Amino acid sequence: MLSAIIIEDEKLAREVLTSLLEQFFSDKVNILGEASNVKHGISLIQKYQPQLVFLDIELRGINGFDLFNHFEEPRTFEVVFTTAHKEHAIKAIRRGAFDYILKPISLNDLTEMLKRLEVFLSSKAKIENSALDETEQNDSNLKLNTKLPVPISSGYSLENKENILYCEGMVNYTRIYLASGKVIVLAKTLKSMALLLGDRFCRIHKSYLVNTDYIVKYSRSEGFKITLVNNTVLEVSHRNNDKLLLMMKSKS
Repeated sequence: MLSAIIIEDEKLAREVLTSLLEQFFSDKVNILGEASNVKHGISLIQKYQPQLVFLDIELRGINGFDLFNHFEEPRTFEVVFTTAHKEHAIKAIRRGAFDYILKPISLNDLTEMLKRLEVFLSSKAKIENSALDETEQNDSNLKLNTKLPVPISSGYSLENKENILYCEGMVNYTRIYLASGKVIVLAKTLKSMALLLGDRFCRIHKSYLVNTDYIVKYSRSEGFKITLVNNTVLEVSHRNNDKLLLMMKSKS
């Protein structure tokens, strides 16, 4: 079942769309919330993480397209614009909306859109699962190796994984700090780095992955912190603190 949010400033239009969805598509769409403006809509999206957002384009002087500026690409939800103006259609598609429906919304238009969306999401899930399986297999193979391949202009250099002090995540990139003082930047997420580096590395924070062999001090006097052999001090999140302690105790 699709989870959905409706962002529409006209009460009647909101009620019509809600009524159609509840009366004819209660087995396909679950409405998690409704908003009459972009600000409230953003709050609902962040809270409920819906798969689908019905978005009016003209919201009391604020353009519905503004919502796109508040979420990084690729978005985790699909957008279907609801508008009374055909001229917005091309812009809606160009901005990455899945579809648009002209007001007044008809049952036929809603039915056809949901059919297309169901096929689209099914195909998208298959592609993502296939890519994930391939990535995990590649990372699993790399995990067995003791060296980390690093792209350079002429090909690859191989760095010993045991020489990595820690990694710092930067959205879709990771900065890697070596014991030698060298710093490398790879186009990999911190999550994927954790998969391929092995068991000696611990995710201590959303931004840090640490080689526990290089930890020389652990402190909890002012929050949880660790100190590495090069005197680098890193914060440990409450969420990951217990896991780190277990790893450190297993080494003693």
